[in-house]
Amino acid sequence: LYGVPTGLVISDVGKNTPAEEAGLKKGDVLVSFDDNKVTSMEKLRELLTYYSGGETVEVKIAVADNGEYVEKTLEITLGYKSDYTQD
Repeated sequence: LYGVPTGLVISDVGKNTPAEEAGLKKGDVLVSFDDNKVTSMEKLRELLTYYSGGETVEVKIAVADNGEYVEKTLEITLGYKSDYTQD
């Protein structure tokens, strides 16, 4: 899409998840995760293999604001995979 920063567009944020608690919203663009550029879900999954639940990392997101994207930095404490596994 024209004007959308390079990154991973967030299509959904689960309720009561670390992402929601950190302030991520549907439509935000995840630009970087702990100073590593994020360009796809595969890249994010790859990065997450190096982290454990309970660790706090810095993420940069781009948020739409009056037709422009504004970059914000958030801290997110990672959850434990077992907390979000669905049967």
